Amino acid sequence: MTKIQISFTLYHKIIASIMLFLGSVCLCYSLGLILLYYQNPIKLYYIYPWVFFYNTEINIFYIWIFFQYILLQIGTLLITWGIRILRGQTIHLPKPFERLVKHDKSEPLPIAPTPTTPTTPTTPTTPTTPTTPTTPTTPTTPTTPTTPTTPTTPTTPNGVLPPVCDLRPIMPPVLNQGETQACTCFATVNCLRFHLLDLGKNAPDNTNMLAPAFLFYNSRAKQYNAVKDPSICCGCKEYSPGKCVCVDTGLMMDFVLDSVSEQNICLSEDFPCREPNITLAAPSTLCYVTALNLFPNVHFSQLDSTYNAKTNNLDVIKNALYNNFPVLICILIKRSFYDSPGVGADGMVPAASASEPTLGGHAMLICGYDDHMQRFIIQNSWSEKWGDKGYCYLQYSFVADINLAGNFVAFYYK
Repeated sequence: MTKIQISFTLYHKIIASIMLFLGSVCLCYSLGLILLYYQNPIKLYYIYPWVFFYNTEINIFYIWIFFQYILLQIGTLLITWGIRILRGQTIHLPKPFERLVKHDKSEPLPIAPTPTTPTTPTTPTTPTTPTTPTTPTTPTTPTTPTTPTTPTTPTTPNGVLPPVCDLRPIMPPVLNQGETQACTCFATVNCLRFHLLDLGKNAPDNTNMLAPAFLFYNSRAKQYNAVKDPSICCGCKEYSPGKCVCVDTGLMMDFVLDSVSEQNICLSEDFPCREPNITLAAPSTLCYVTALNLFPNVHFSQLDSTYNAKTNNLDVIKNALYNNFPVLICILIKRSFYDSPGVGADGMVPAASASEPTLGGHAMLICGYDDHMQRFIIQNSWSEKWGDKGYCYLQYSFVADINLAGNFVAFYYK
């Protein structure tokens, strides 16, 4: 066997050592920061607070993740090249190949025949006795044709779902949005708390309250960055126990959904409401860090993603309620909703007329239905002193009208 040893110079050894060192530094640095983010992001905040700046046009967090990925790849490449250089100091060449005998393509390659074992002589078989003829079988009587089964009638949703579903006994307490303009955020907060109570991750009272102001600020920041219009922070009309409500509820809803799904939510003690102007100060960076690490990731499903039907699909809403999913609803507030007699102690919302002036939009939470009374059970955010201990009732015809209601959303944790 011939062995040829090729030794590299000291220069190559130094280059390989430097590459291994730099690769190890890059690899340990990027992996360490990524593991620190997943295990204890608060410590990462103290090292790089700018990573958690969310309310910017460019999300710095994604840029930081991409940078760590590039650094990880660079470290891996440097270590791989360094190891290859060090292994190249001694190269063992294989044995020289023996000259192969060439065969004509038309002739088969010489393959040694496998030895065959001699076969033992077979013994003569005895003659078989003739078989007796079989008796003919009696013809089978024809079977009577089966009668065709009648097709089953399709079950209607009301035949499957119970006629009444009421989630009020397991709902979190009614909130009071006061003079803030955050009806969508307050409804979203109680919808999230409903699922957190079910998961055992939130207190049943208001001592461990989620922060609607956190959702409000982030959704407004996203909305402002999208349209570049300062007037979105004050486009309101007077109507409620407070001073005003946002008239752009439908537009606001999209940004609330983006905010809660991307940045989650923190506790109210970390970012409390400041009435009546809920956006006096921005959340601290620590609020964003704790929000991402406090609860599971929030997901949502828009139940009315298509608007080509003349009426909203009430069966989809009922099915969500039956499966313990409260549904967010946005309605247009008519004058009859607020004026006397308006919504009284019985909680019944008077029938709206198209000729009535629209005072704005309002978001609430559907938490039940009653087929006997043909109405949905709604939780409002105007304290327990309003309506039926904070609840009201919307007729099916009101919710089915796309000119009066829409933006049905169900949240869930995953």
